[in-house]
Amino acid sequence: MHENSRSSWIILVFLFIYMWLLNVLMPLHRDDYEYALIWNTTQHIAGFSDVIQSLYNHYLQHGGRMADYFFQEHFLWWGKSWYNPVGAMLYVFLNVLIYWHAQHRVSTRFNPYILSIVILFTWFGLPDWGVTNIWMNGSSVYLFSSVLVFSMLLPYNLEMLGNGAFNDNVKSALLCLVGGIYAAWSIENTAGSMILLIFIACVGAYRLGRLKKWMISGWLGAMIGYALLILAPGNFVRVSHTSSASLVKRLLNQLAGGFELYLGLLLVVGLFMLVWRLLLVDYSKTKGLLFNHGANNVVGMRVSRLPVGALLVLVISKLSGGLIANAVITLLHIFAPQYFGATADLALQKKLLTVIAGVEDLLIYLLMVTQVYKYIFMGLGLLKARIRATTSKLSFKTVLSCYPQTYFAVGMLAIALVNQLVMLAAPTFPGRAAYGSAVFIIIGAVSLLWLPQMQQVLMIDKHKVFIKKSVGLLLLPMMIVVAWQYYGNYREDAVRMEYVRKVSAQGIRVIEIPRLEKRNEVLRHVYFVDFPNSVTEGGFKRYYGFDEIKVK
Repeated sequence: MHENSRSSWIILVFLFIYMWLLNVLMPLHRDDYEYALIWNTTQHIAGFSDVIQSLYNHYLQHGGRMADYFFQEHFLWWGKSWYNPVGAMLYVFLNVLIYWHAQHRVSTRFNPYILSIVILFTWFGLPDWGVTNIWMNGSSVYLFSSVLVFSMLLPYNLEMLGNGAFNDNVKSALLCLVGGIYAAWSIENTAGSMILLIFIACVGAYRLGRLKKWMISGWLGAMIGYALLILAPGNFVRVSHTSSASLVKRLLNQLAGGFELYLGLLLVVGLFMLVWRLLLVDYSKTKGLLFNHGANNVVGMRVSRLPVGALLVLVISKLSGGLIANAVITLLHIFAPQYFGATADLALQKKLLTVIAGVEDLLIYLLMVTQVYKYIFMGLGLLKARIRATTSKLSFKTVLSCYPQTYFAVGMLAIALVNQLVMLAAPTFPGRAAYGSAVFIIIGAVSLLWLPQMQQVLMIDKHKVFIKKSVGLLLLPMMIVVAWQYYGNYREDAVRMEYVRKVSAQGIRVIEIPRLEKRNEVLRHVYFVDFPNSVTEGGFKRYYGFDEIKVK
């Protein structure tokens, strides 16, 4: 095995083990208990017929995401220990899918530096990371559905770029028909974007005289699956019980969700900026424009005193129990009693506390990301002030027209925007609904790493060392903290759940339990919403047969 290939597989195995560990440490939580029961009953799922009955009830009474819940309810029947390695494998495979889509080729040999960048982007860029990748219900809806959708899209991507995936026969057509139904029967916005992309691919293939049976059957299957998803009677039942938000509120939700997505994708945005400036320099030189950007072509690891000092202060504050966050809360108690006084709204206060508790995490993240790109731009001589004089009059369209490889990335950005805007039709827009949008954007960004101009940068040995150090600096400390937080929750919850099961077995209907120690979400990578909470309590009480839960 080639050394680079061996390094890549070591990275993937490490990622699998880490994700498996987090899945083990994450207990059943909130909606998991709802789906562990035959829907809208108190009967535990104990067999395949129960799964089918539960899905039938759910389809008529609540919603149409049958692909996701068919998957989840089997593991709730078999036991979460069976789900843990599967959930870890799904996350690893999503990273591989992103790599394959961006590379426009399926291969088991990976560039370890590009693979590391993909993992870095998904770690920070996938919204509500703990909810969508570790929590069983959330990962079944977002991670699993994304694996379905992007697996379905992969053969169309390869076919349009001349790397044929399937033979043009009945077997392939039937496979894509079934795959299209199942993939589209998963999640509304991303499945809709999938259908749009498949349609565009079919039209493009038809014009090129390369349209195949499986391409058409896949699209037809996706249309059938999407109709089953959208027209589920349960959707209309749920909407009838949900207050409809005004268009203004929905637009504000879009802005909030978009800002949250932008923060998570800050590293990805930096890559787009880097590629754009490299192309500006390359275009200027190719066209013979006067250009002197002062590049030394080697990215250094120089560290200025101010960012390191600020970083140390933030880390010390974090390790000391959140000194900065506590200082902010104290000031708010004094100067904003309407939010933190005795008459303050408790729900709003809780949300504010959650946001403030993560202030050190966010500042550390922002500081490290901006510093990494500052070093890159300085080392390559791509600071805006240096290249502005020559490139200020060059238009976006003019430059990109000379680099057709970039069109794929532009297309991914466009479909991500569509994937976001379609949520205007939804009554609510949680940040996690942007999961598919984030994957599209990451695919587009990573595809730019195969541009000749970027490959020249990546081939330099000192740049490879820089990538190793940067990925390690950004990922490893946070991964350790996240695992430690999950372990702390697991350790406390395990003791509490042993008591819960014991009391439930005795038929006691009222239980008093201790609250878990409050821990930081670490940029939303740790997810656990403790009692008292109506959503957390609903399925939990019915699952264990309690009438009331008291919290010490």
